[in-house]
Amino acid sequence: RFITRDFCPYKCIFCESPVLYAALMGKKSSGAVRIVDSEVTNRIIKAVTKKFPYIDVMIDDDNFMVYPQRARETLELIIEGKKNGEIRKDLQLQLRCRTDNIVNNPEFPKLFKQAGVRMLSMGSESYSQHELDSMMKQTTPETNLKAVKLLLEAGIDVAENYLIFTPHVTKDSFYENAGAIVRNIREFDVDGVATPFLSPIPKTPLWGDGNFEIVQEFPYKHLYPDKVMFRNEKSGYEYFGEEIKVPRTNLVLSHPEFVLVKDPLMREISMKSIQYLPKAIDRLKEIKPGARLSRSFDSLAQLMSASNLLFEQTKESRWYQLVEEIKGVVESQNSSPT
Repeated sequence: RFITRDFCPYKCIFCESPVLYAALMGKKSSGAVRIVDSEVTNRIIKAVTKKFPYIDVMIDDDNFMVYPQRARETLELIIEGKKNGEIRKDLQLQLRCRTDNIVNNPEFPKLFKQAGVRMLSMGSESYSQHELDSMMKQTTPETNLKAVKLLLEAGIDVAENYLIFTPHVTKDSFYENAGAIVRNIREFDVDGVATPFLSPIPKTPLWGDGNFEIVQEFPYKHLYPDKVMFRNEKSGYEYFGEEIKVPRTNLVLSHPEFVLVKDPLMREISMKSIQYLPKAIDRLKEIKPGARLSRSFDSLAQLMSASNLLFEQTKESRWYQLVEEIKGVVESQNSSPT
């Protein structure tokens, strides 16, 4: 596992890549700090796999396709190395990239397959346009789905990364996203990884100016007695986290762990769904004893927990139907453990 490009030029509000490396290098704007060219990448793969002939390789760039031409050169060198025997033919690769990179370069899935890419991880994030726009993702649900299909058609497994309770989630955007996640896991058997909340990273829009004020009227203290609620005037967001006392000093640091949802209903649902998640997991395990407790299973359990709470709160039939769909997906899963 190694990195060949340690930045991403996109401006998603939750990502540190556009700001972290520039800050480390004392720069005011984002830019490439390190790029390992295609020839060096190829030499690394040859050297490592020669010394350790049974391992595979993960190129863990935030976005392997940030420079499509360099990505193409790297893949072509790997393909050539396999043909001439310098790289073992059964070497498998794992990569990460954006969904629009795949759609805008439709020839790449074939190159991935020839190079030995077994699985590609994509930050789809959401299947709600409202959610994608609020995160400045610059993609669409249609782009996400098209990328999934292009990879599967080329014989490559897909891992999708989703965000569930973004700061601007509404019950309708949650439903759009949840329904598509369930569909992709059911119809395409994607490895769907759901993250409940966004974490505020310094120098991103979610962080503000770093001055966090404790909110005394924390309404969920009974659920999370060891946690506190923060507010940052600069960002306009509220947070959930801890106060950390520095040993042997009088210093207390604010540690916001994730950004709270703005919508009142969805904030309540998000806070309670984490508490009820173990019950949802147990219920799904009862439905399918021995079901694979995979990352997709965990994602489905998170969606089921929230959907149950939404049904209790709103009495809307769509949440009951979504819960039933989730149960059906789990019931149809293989029973062999992973």
